Amino acid sequence: MSDAVHAKGTLMQVETSEGSGVYVTIPEVGTIEGPSPDKTEHDVTSHSTAGIHTETLLGLVNSGTIGFPISEIAANALHKQLRNDAFATTKRNYRIVETTAEYATYRCAVKTYARSRPVDGPRKAQITLRVLEMPTFSD
Repeated sequence: MSDAVHAKGTLMQVETSEGSGVYVTIPEVGTIEGPSPDKTEHDVTSHSTAGIHTETLLGLVNSGTIGFPISEIAANALHKQLRNDAFATTKRNYRIVETTAEYATYRCAVKTYARSRPVDGPRKAQITLRVLEMPTFSD
């Protein structure tokens, strides 16, 4: 039998005010993607490199992005905050809380807030958060 854990119930949260340590859950969040940290690669192969394989030096970390859709609620203060932050490039602390109660905290700016208004369906927005610093983990 698998030991896999169901992801439904994962929370996307934002800090209520800078440095408060109090987080509130963003409502109507769909599938959360990322972040996917990546490093630059530098080829350091030289004539003295042993064998026929290249040598690679990993460089700086690009912390990547976190993306998720929301079913947009026009009157919701957190949805408005995300929209406004996209225009103002406001930096905030966000937290992803897993169903196991483990969490990771990320310093982010809203990179995109892309609305869609389908003919048949709820108004949506696709949110992309740009991770700006090394995250912290609860474990």
